[in-house]
Amino acid sequence: MDDMTLFLFHVKSKYRRKCSLTYTFSVIFLLFVTLLRTVYCIDCVKTPCDHGSCVNQTCVCDPGWQGDLCESCGGRFRLNSSEAGVITDGAGNYSIDTKCAWVIDTGLNNVTLRFRLDAFATECGWDHLYVYDGDSIYSTLVAAFSGLLVQQDSSGDSSGDGSIRVPEVTTHSGKAYLYFYSDVAYTMPGFSITYR
Repeated sequence: MDDMTLFLFHVKSKYRRKCSLTYTFSVIFLLFVTLLRTVYCIDCVKTPCDHGSCVNQTCVCDPGWQGDLCESCGGRFRLNSSEAGVITDGAGNYSIDTKCAWVIDTGLNNVTLRFRLDAFATECGWDHLYVYDGDSIYSTLVAAFSGLLVQQDSSGDSSGDGSIRVPEVTTHSGKAYLYFYSDVAYTMPGFSITYR
């Protein structure tokens, strides 16, 4: 609508009528911009949402995803005491040069958040997930993960497969900040983390 208003302004302008070359160039430019906006307009019916669903030709992102096509990982979540959720890097291998951040906030102080690593596989020593007890990287670091990790079973048994077993991770401030980083060389399946 703004393009049409601008176009009508140029058409009615006495100055533009006197300068026919400038006027012609302006009209062509505006038509070109309008055409580009029409061709490249994000329409989730034509271009599906990566991590969400299409509602009224607009992507509604799944929790933990943002962007016009739900293509960017990250987000902020407010939890009630009985709620739970899942943080994941997405289906398949994560992308190279990824930087994702999630903030989970109960809205209360001194509430425990529990994180269970259901699946975790990143390039060991290069791609990391950091968990902070608070809402930023300036909070206390409680865990840093990289490599192949599996959840510890109830007996604490080690399978001898070379993977590291990790216990449940907890934060106690009522908030948690998770930050995932991958370098530009190699990717792996990534992770799925349940929080409550």
